[in-house]
Amino acid sequence: HREKGGLGARMLKSFNAIFRSSMATEKRCAAGVLVAVMIGMTTLGAANAAESSSHSPEQQSATPDPAASKATATPPASQPATNLEIPATNSSKPNAAAKSAVSEDCFDELENGTGAELVCKFPMRLSPDEQKELEKGSRGYIKNLTCTLDIRIARSLLEEPVDKKDYVFESPEQPVACQVETYKSTIDITATFAPRIEIKDYKAVTATPGLANVKGVSRFISWPVVQFINRWPSIRSGMVQVVNALLERQRNKQNAGQQ
Repeated sequence: HREKGGLGARMLKSFNAIFRSSMATEKRCAAGVLVAVMIGMTTLGAANAAESSSHSPEQQSATPDPAASKATATPPASQPATNLEIPATNSSKPNAAAKSAVSEDCFDELENGTGAELVCKFPMRLSPDEQKELEKGSRGYIKNLTCTLDIRIARSLLEEPVDKKDYVFESPEQPVACQVETYKSTIDITATFAPRIEIKDYKAVTATPGLANVKGVSRFISWPVVQFINRWPSIRSGMVQVVNALLERQRNKQNAGQQ
């Protein structure tokens, strides 16, 4: 439960916007269920990652990478693209215009996009109150955390479970790049999320974030964070609640259309 105005509140505000909007088709609504929980999960992960630091005694002796102080103010533009394992385009040369056109409004792209893939960037920033919680939870070691999730996933994959009573959705790995501001340096970190959602009798029953492949930070810090995010009951149950809320909206909309 985040404080008012924090990442959790902003996530719920975005979900409410989805509830109020009308999708072009029922399939797009179902796609929203799966992508929104991916985005929501990642937001929860970014907002809660710091809390795991207080559970790891090893962290107190961890030393930042000496080269970290030379890190730039923003992650390298090529970093997320390097981690994307997707088919190459027809041209081997980077398309600067295409890169600059990637939307940072994933909800709008989900609802109004027309491409075969959902492609967007989801920026995550902590509120001032969350920054204070982060610093307190890490005993002054971490001052701030900013992340950008790169989403690239085929819409057909999202539409596949629409009419299935029982289904297991497994997302391809989605890269995330984060900057961790410590008490004396800035560290660039990359990782991946691959959410897995099990649906039974049209309802989500289990969900896992699938955080993995953390690079750029000592394992003394990354290991407890990965375990915390992937196993912590509140994160997993939060994912299930979000999915089921969106599924209920879809069912209500379908029932209204049949009357």
